[in-house]
Amino acid sequence: MRYQKSGWGYAPKSAWEQITKGEDAYNYDKDLSADKDFSDYGVEQQAVMVEDYFRYLMGEKEGRNGNTFTPEKIKIIKEILNKEGLYKKENKYESNKTK
Repeated sequence: MRYQKSGWGYAPKSAWEQITKGEDAYNYDKDLSADKDFSDYGVEQQAVMVEDYFRYLMGEKEGRNGNTFTPEKIKIIKEILNKEGLYKKENKYESNKTK
C-alpha cells in the first residue's frame, strides 16, 4: 500500500526514520490523536497502526509494541483510518469480532 502512494520514495523515508528515530520510528502511541491525519504519522508509524488494528480485529489484546488496546485507542485508530479511506465500517473481521 505504501508503495502505491509513495512510489520509490517509501524506502528512503523508512530508512531515514529508522536511522534518526530508532524504535520511536514505529511508536505512534505517544502522538495518537483523532485530530491528526494518517499522513501526519511517519511511514513506519502508519504501518504499525494498520498492523495493530488488524491484530485487534484478530482478537489480540496488545499491539506490536506491547501496548494494550483500549476502547479509546481503537476508536481513535478507526477515525484516523476512516479519514484516509482505509477503514470500512462493514468488514468481515469486525462483524466476526462483534458476534
